[in-house]
Amino acid sequence: MRCFFSFLCMVITVLLIAGCNVEEENLDGYSNYFMTFKVDGSIVEFRNTGVGGVANGPIYNSRVHSFALSGTKFIYSQEESDLFFLSFIQESPELELNHDYVIDYTSITGDYENEILDRAIALVGFITYYIDPNGVQFTAIPIHDFEYFNRQTGYSVKFTSISSDAVEGMFSAILYNQELDKLVNITEGKFRLVNVLNRN
Repeated sequence: MRCFFSFLCMVITVLLIAGCNVEEENLDGYSNYFMTFKVDGSIVEFRNTGVGGVANGPIYNSRVHSFALSGTKFIYSQEESDLFFLSFIQESPELELNHDYVIDYTSITGDYENEILDRAIALVGFITYYIDPNGVQFTAIPIHDFEYFNRQTGYSVKFTSISSDAVEGMFSAILYNQELDKLVNITEGKFRLVNVLNRN
């Protein structure tokens, strides 16, 4: 698990660097980058220099690779708000276009229940969260949420286009906040983010 958290730190750093580089260059060339979605029906939009990117990398001492995409409204904000982060792991180092990556309790335990190491990776290797404008974090860690809180969380993502500059796709999620004991639905998610794949 420590290896995966190290990877997460690397991914977030890469995504932030990508966003900073965007901000330092001509903004006109980045006007088409975005992440939009609805949270319980309310529209959320991240556009231009605020958005992050899509990154990947191998998890040390395992056979799996991890992928992450991230978007934020204000890249230099000191507030922990207006942020969306999604990650998943798979054996292949390549993304499959137009494939529905569905991550929930059933799909994860079906693949990883027989191996202790793989189950440990699965427990932390599939995580998505959204921090709303008030700083409230809603998270999906499907195995953890089901086994500790009896909550069915999960998410799905489909990548529809990958070019040297950008990755496009769509996503949805059911996220949970333990303190509020509240589930939220993220629907109609769409993104066009900076391509940071294979840059680790």
